[in-house]
Amino acid sequence: MKTTISRTLFALAFLTCACHFGVAAGQVFVDDFDDANGTLLNGKAPDMGSGNWNVTVGSGGLDVQNGALDTTGGARQAFGTFTDSLSPGETLHFSFENETVGNFFSGGYANLALFEGNTERIAVGDSGSTNTWSLEHAGVGLVYTAPAAAPGSQTPKANGSLTYDYNTGEYNFSVTPDGAAALSDSGTIAGGDGYGINRIRIANNNGGDVSVAGMSASIRSSLTSNTVFADDFSDANGTQIGGKASDVGRGWTQTSGGGVSVQDGAINTSGGARVIWGEFSDTLSLNERLYFDFSTESLGNFFSGGYAGVSLYDDEGVERIFIGDTSGGTTWGLAQSGLNFLSDIDVGDATAELIYDFNTGDYSFLLDGEMLDSGTITAGLELDSFRVANNNGGDIKLTEINARFKVPEPTTFALAALGLLGVAFGMIRRKK
Repeated sequence: MKTTISRTLFALAFLTCACHFGVAAGQVFVDDFDDANGTLLNGKAPDMGSGNWNVTVGSGGLDVQNGALDTTGGARQAFGTFTDSLSPGETLHFSFENETVGNFFSGGYANLALFEGNTERIAVGDSGSTNTWSLEHAGVGLVYTAPAAAPGSQTPKANGSLTYDYNTGEYNFSVTPDGAAALSDSGTIAGGDGYGINRIRIANNNGGDVSVAGMSASIRSSLTSNTVFADDFSDANGTQIGGKASDVGRGWTQTSGGGVSVQDGAINTSGGARVIWGEFSDTLSLNERLYFDFSTESLGNFFSGGYAGVSLYDDEGVERIFIGDTSGGTTWGLAQSGLNFLSDIDVGDATAELIYDFNTGDYSFLLDGEMLDSGTITAGLELDSFRVANNNGGDIKLTEINARFKVPEPTTFALAALGLLGVAFGMIRRKK
């Protein structure tokens, strides 16, 4: 039966991927607990996951019975680990099926919690304070509580799903209790963006219990992508940057300073002040996000007290966002459009990434994949080009630069994918 669920869910993942070009579907955790009765959870392999289940509280007697895992008998805590972590530009899709248990809504708590490493982020089930289905932002508070009077709000046997967007914190939560209509909610988890979720926990305490019959987690790209500029400077040594074609985009121009040329797969502004321009093949517009990144190599005077970096410009020729060594700073930072951010990092060998949402003005600044700063600036910036510039003794060496416009995946597609996963679980349970 393990082979059956794995193949079924893999097939669904493939189908959802194939329906929408550029959307990557990937299962990262699956378990339907269809093991032999008496199989202990601790050390048991999930149908898909990284390593085995690890029971850290109350391992005695926590075993599979009749295709489900029931925590009745005391406080339990068990962790399963995904094969990958949620990352920028991705959405987590989590589905679960619960069976009947007498004290799910008991005044204690019993839930399924999504973790980032050892930190609990989002929990689904009975929070311990509501006695109904709820969604909780761990450490912050309840996001959604089903009204006690709603049909099924206190029914433990149910199918549920949750999607969570890494970049925005947006979520869609739905639980369908046995014999009742779906209870659902959607919105944005305040302060809840950027969670690299990679583990699931089953837990209960204070008299609460849960019976889990199956769960699945997948990570998919939440965006379709259009590359509007790219260059890795793989040209012959001595190729002048001014007038050079880019790999993608409308190429390069140089408007100030001595000529800069490609050397050993890089361009380097050393020798004086320079101004170099790259132009996108398109202009950022409604419903799009810009993903802009560039890689640098160390120079003795990258962080010098002068300035050296890359600026994003709009279609009216206005500098909007500067990334690099700001004037007067000696570490990585941001400037322009009200930005005045300085990190404590002065590493020259690095990859910087700036994500900007046209509709909201939300931005994120990452260095080597680590979030350094985020917030909101002016929305609606029609960004279409960038400038590489330095002065007052500062210099920069670039080895690669890329720009992509991405469009959020339509909600209807995401909901259809979740529906397919729910159907899969239902089919699998009926085969028992």
